Amino acid sequence: MSRRQTTKEDVRAIIALFNMGHTMKEILNETAICFHSVKRLNKEYRYIGRRSLPIAKPKTGRPKIITHRTVDVVNRLVNSQPSITVKEINRNILQHISCL
Repeated sequence: MSRRQTTKEDVRAIIALFNMGHTMKEILNETAICFHSVKRLNKEYRYIGRRSLPIAKPKTGRPKIITHRTVDVVNRLVNSQPSITVKEINRNILQHISCL
């Protein structure tokens, strides 16, 4: 099950479909967004009084230090050489990833 971010376009589409009188099932089939998200967005939209679209709250927690690309490079190194040490990974990773 993926944790796809609901975009502003998705929210606008859901709200527009609700305003046009579509049922929950029709909206789910048309937008391919999970039931819980559609129901939550409709509830938030009705609660705020139709003044604006529901906005996503900022994410909590510490931001990521490394990128997905770095993780992929490390995984490739470890899979190709299971007995590789951290020092060797650090030396090799600088060859594959550009530093600023």
